Parts: sequence; structure tokens; C-alpha cells
Amino acid sequence: MRIRAFTLIELLTTIGIIAVLSGLSFSVFAGARKRAKTGVCQQNIRQIWQGTHLYRSDSDDRLPIAATLGEKYGRCPGVSEPELLAINVLLDPYLKNKEIWKCPFDSGVAKTSNWKYVSDCEFGGVPSLFNLTGASYWYRSDLALDTTKSGLSSTDGKFDTLILFRDYHYGWHDSGSENFQCISLGGKLQVRTIGELAKDEAQ
Repeated sequence: MRIRAFTLIELLTTIGIIAVLSGLSFSVFAGARKRAKTGVCQQNIRQIWQGTHLYRSDSDDRLPIAATLGEKYGRCPGVSEPELLAINVLLDPYLKNKEIWKCPFDSGVAKTSNWKYVSDCEFGGVPSLFNLTGASYWYRSDLALDTTKSGLSSTDGKFDTLILFRDYHYGWHDSGSENFQCISLGGKLQVRTIGELAKDEAQ
């Protein structure tokens, strides 16, 4: 019995179909992996927020007075706060483990020539903030010093607009973007741009 061989056209067509299917599969898996990592980041921020409110229950309903990563480990003159504990160190007793402070997207901060953003100045050229400081997330420490904000209740309109924690640097989740994963004082997860955060911090 004679066995019919594939023609060149059939072989090339088969290879082309396999390549297309492989490309589609890679895109699906890459998208699923990114969504999973984003979910871990959001869960981390949520647990840090919960730890913060456990701290508040032990501290007359006030936010922790702690140094941000830049204030504690920063490299720019005038930002150091050596006498204050870093926020991750202060909250560790209220959290399950130190890995909660690690964002899966933490790729550090690229060093820039013009230091456009303060966080660039603080950590320029660092490959991973978590490995350097033990945390990937920024804490809005000035809220703890403003008694009109640190003691806000859920009935206040600013409770879900004032950002308490966010990714320390923009673009971790989407290369080239200026988006941050954030959580508000009231525990609302959201995505904010640099411009939106600037307006928030001016409140």
C-alpha cells in the first residue's frame, strides 16, 4: 500500500496554523498571568490596609506616624527621617508575613537624568524596592500628621478618595503608563494616574 506524503504547501500550511495557535495561546496565558499578578498586588494592598486599621484600633483611631520608604532610605538631601520607623516595620506586627509588602510587578525605579519625580531621586537605578527596603508600596505619611484627615469616618466624602497606599512607582503594571494600583483611606481599591494622585495629595 502506497503512503501519500505531505506536499510542501500542506506542510507549510500546517506549520502556519500551529504558529498562529501557539501565538494565541501565548497571548492568553500572558494575559492570565498578568491578571493573576495584579490580583496578588491588590490583595497585598488590601491586607496592608487592614493591618493599618488594626493599628488604628490600638492607637485611638489614628493613623501610624511612620516614615515613607523615601524618607527612610532615600538618597536625596532633605528627605531622610532616621528617627521614624519605616511604615512596613511599624505595621509588621499587624500583618501575616513580610511578603505582603512585595508587589509582583516591582521592577525597581529606573534612574533618570532630570529626576522628574521624587521617587526617581530617592531610588534611581534600584532593580527592586522590596529587596532594598522590604516594601514595594508607598504610604501617605502626611495624613497621619493631619488630624482633620487621619480621623475621618466612613460618612466623610473624602474617605474613599484620599489614597493611603499605592505602588511606589508608576508603570510597573503597564510599561509606559503612569498608572498606580491604590487603596483609599476607606479601603477602596482603584487605579490612579500621576495627575490624579497630585490632585488627591493637594486635598
